[in-house]
Amino acid sequence: MEQQELIHEDWRDALRHVVKALGGMESVGLEIWPGKSRKAAGAWLSDCLNAERPAKLDIEELLHLLVMARGKGVHLGIDYLCEEAGYSRPSPTEPVDQEAEIARQIDSSLDRLEALTSRLGRIQNRGDVAYLVNRR
Repeated sequence: MEQQELIHEDWRDALRHVVKALGGMESVGLEIWPGKSRKAAGAWLSDCLNAERPAKLDIEELLHLLVMARGKGVHLGIDYLCEEAGYSRPSPTEPVDQEAEIARQIDSSLDRLEALTSRLGRIQNRGDVAYLVNRR
């Protein structure tokens, strides 16, 4: 992989380096806007990263670009944004770790749901439902 630039003029410059590392304006543009022709997508992306042009990336398109970069091990875009906003650089997480965390959260939620369902059943069996309804 090509050496990543450490200093950038602005966020557009950082993202232009990201796009270059991902294969250029046309291929990246086509990935973001598959409904456009290759040349049109590349021109639009170039315009979006040019301060002199009115075209801008929306948040979903920026996120798409950053996710593409993360997939190729190119982190300078997110690093630049974090540094400019006063955050420390994030550490990328591996998909397997993300899956494990989501599974843990699901398990925890299911345990909580089971406990709440059991508690509701106990209350309903006691006949306290009228009391609870009248409290609201």
